[in-house]
Amino acid sequence: MLPRVNRLKGNESYVHVKRTGLFYKSIDIKVGVVGRGDNNPSRFGIIVSKKVSKKAVLRNRVKRVLREVIRKNLKKIKPGSDILIIANSDLANSESGDLEKQFVGLAKKANILK
Repeated sequence: MLPRVNRLKGNESYVHVKRTGLFYKSIDIKVGVVGRGDNNPSRFGIIVSKKVSKKAVLRNRVKRVLREVIRKNLKKIKPGSDILIIANSDLANSESGDLEKQFVGLAKKANILK
């Protein structure tokens, strides 16, 4: 689980990133980024819709895998961003190593890595 300071909280935060963020897309995930100041820690949110799987067990598994990917790369990410990760519909069959490569690649494109 991510530390509390690194989590997006409230519907307003998610809507703000969806409306004003720059989105970067790969095969399995889409990453939206909004800057909010250099001194603040980066915050993350994850959206996994029922398009990924009708089963809550599989959607929760996808969320756990994505949280683990974020946790592993948290020290590499610059502070001061709100980051939203949206899962695409074919993500349920992907492996965590592929997701990590995709996330790091999108983070480089978004220029949020140190």
